[in-house]
Amino acid sequence: LNRDFLHETSRAENVGLMLGGGLLAWFIGAAIRRPMVRLAVLAAAVAGIYGLIQFLYNTVGLLPVLLSPLIALGSSGLTWSVWEQVLDLRDKARLRRTFERYVSRDVVKELVDNPAGWLHTLQGARKSVTVLFSDIRGFTTLTEAAEDPHALVSQLNEYFNEMVQLVFANNGTLDKFIGDAVMAHWGSITTEGEAIDAQRAVSTAVEMRETLARLNRDWKQRGLLQLSIGIGVNHGEAIVGNLGCEAKMEFSMIGDAVNLGSRLEGVTKSYHLDVCIGENVALFVRDEFILRSLDLIVVKGKTKPVEIFTVLGRRLPSTAEPDWLEVHEEAMRRYRRSDFKTAAALWREVLAQSPGDGVSELFLARCVTLQSEPPEGEWTGVFEMKTK
Repeated sequence: LNRDFLHETSRAENVGLMLGGGLLAWFIGAAIRRPMVRLAVLAAAVAGIYGLIQFLYNTVGLLPVLLSPLIALGSSGLTWSVWEQVLDLRDKARLRRTFERYVSRDVVKELVDNPAGWLHTLQGARKSVTVLFSDIRGFTTLTEAAEDPHALVSQLNEYFNEMVQLVFANNGTLDKFIGDAVMAHWGSITTEGEAIDAQRAVSTAVEMRETLARLNRDWKQRGLLQLSIGIGVNHGEAIVGNLGCEAKMEFSMIGDAVNLGSRLEGVTKSYHLDVCIGENVALFVRDEFILRSLDLIVVKGKTKPVEIFTVLGRRLPSTAEPDWLEVHEEAMRRYRRSDFKTAAALWREVLAQSPGDGVSELFLARCVTLQSEPPEGEWTGVFEMKTK
């Protein structure tokens, strides 16, 4: 009677509404990255479209197509979410495979789960890190004298595999191979505290020493060369980031702490040792490891002296300190107070208990020289390294 009839939308308008539902789902998927929020917005959009169509029906007598646009909206939104999850899982798997070549799986998990912090670090960040350098002694000479290069390369790869696995087992990051040297660090990507980083680095150094002894026994039985290594560990502040050029980039670090770590590895040659750590590392690991004081040195290229130590082993209830260690520490105190005669006598006692000890022989020779040629001016006990 009032000519108030219902009007349906045309076929073209229906197709347009269906496409609109799909485009709306695409827009929501592109604009909202969090999956749960996206699903909530999609549900709200479905409810909103239903309410709009009911309003048009009740007020102006327009009856648009209802089911098809809602199906297009919901199915497109769910397809977007599922596809994005597939891509995300694929990218995470690729990232894991890439980084597991350099760091432990636990560190990779942190990188994948918290990419924002990692991306910030890539751009450059100043961090407190612990760095480890390990180098094979006399390897250049070994390569020149090698009769079978293939066997030597195979042996070197076997060595690298064992050393890198130790780094990963202690949640460290493999920085690079420098010829026959290994560079690793802790605290550059993730950290549980400076003390934990330092303890893990020293644990790695001790385990490298133990593992090499096992490898040497095996190589001896197989008729291969036996190797010896020197390890330097240092802690300090460094700049961490993605370094390089357009052709090649690598995640690494630079700074005085890194340079000193490399120098400490070289210092092991002079003191006839396989492990040398800096004073900053010693502060964090004294309760976990048995340390032996070595010297106050100024490494080549530096002016500030640093106290260095070596690691005798882990501090365990079943492991007692060597009887001669306190004698050595007292000798070191006497030496730094310029009481060279008493220090020399004490180091002779150490040699009587530990024949062939390279450190005692070195300082005994120094004391003999300093007694015959007393130092000029004030004695500081600092020894300046002339080589790297």
